Amino acid sequence: MPKKHIADRDRFSIIQPHMDKCYICRSTNIHIHEMIPGTANRQKCKDYGLCVALCPRHHSIAHENTELSMYLKCKAQRAFEAEYGHEKFMETFHHNYLGGEDGTR
Repeated sequence: MPKKHIADRDRFSIIQPHMDKCYICRSTNIHIHEMIPGTANRQKCKDYGLCVALCPRHHSIAHENTELSMYLKCKAQRAFEAEYGHEKFMETFHHNYLGGEDGTR
């Protein structure tokens, strides 16, 4: 786990280095979205940089639409695993969004 908890104002992304535009449509009216759902996972996403900027429309869709939500979860898992490995992802988030036991889909 990272050494300290990241505050909302200090959120960063290992997926989207410059979070000044919507990850989907490039709008500059943005909200920051933590990519793995759940109250316990919100802080983990902030700590590990599993956040993206989304416009209000896409942010709403990400919370309501299973296709966009799954796309973002898979992107987050792949990025996390590239840095820390599949075992650490499972230990941290307890769910494999990529399908196979080894994290492949």
